[in-house]
Amino acid sequence: MPWALFREQEDAQGYDDRRPRPRPRTDSPAYNIPSEEQFTVAMGQSHQPHPSIVAFDHVGLAVRTFESALPLYRDALGGVEIGRGAAPRLGLNWLQLRYPNGSVLGLIEPLGADSPLHRGLQQRGEGVHHLTFISSDAQGSAEMLKERGYLVVEEDYAHLSWRVAHLSPRSANGTVVQIAQGAEQVPPRTAIPDALRARALEVLEQASETDRPSFRRFAAMLELLEDEPGA
Repeated sequence: MPWALFREQEDAQGYDDRRPRPRPRTDSPAYNIPSEEQFTVAMGQSHQPHPSIVAFDHVGLAVRTFESALPLYRDALGGVEIGRGAAPRLGLNWLQLRYPNGSVLGLIEPLGADSPLHRGLQQRGEGVHHLTFISSDAQGSAEMLKERGYLVVEEDYAHLSWRVAHLSPRSANGTVVQIAQGAEQVPPRTAIPDALRARALEVLEQASETDRPSFRRFAAMLELLEDEPGA
């Protein structure tokens, strides 16, 4: 969502930059170098995120044009295009690039000079625009964030394919955080690293004729192969 639209939402809600927001505890172990014993205990404990947040989807980079950005992010750095489209309501085009470890970079460019994104680029220049997290319950995640004191500035749950809420840059260290739910997320199989797929193929090639069909079905169930089980 372009910066200018967030500013309008915040002004309408009477947002105050001075409003208290949650601060980390000063007695947190993160403020001190842990001892070996503390480190061992910490390694035995797993961080438990909010149950509705299931994945980090992608980083969105605002650029003036795709043509100016693709020589670096596609040609030089090896990104492979996995999708592109337009969002006329937001006044932007989007394009997604995938990298060998499964990470995805999203590029967005303004549709025209009257686009809020175009105005934002004029004011702030190109750079990171948003971070997208996938939730199993976008609305529930938004309510959780509100309860913790963060400013949720736009929510749209009307479209089943992409239910979404946004955290204001003022509440998220200077960038937009998008909480989304729906089929328009980056497909989970995209996140499988190329090296893992290659290793699965190596295992299949080394397997005996007797074991190979079972290994192939198992790898296909995990979406490590491009073909279907039994192919």
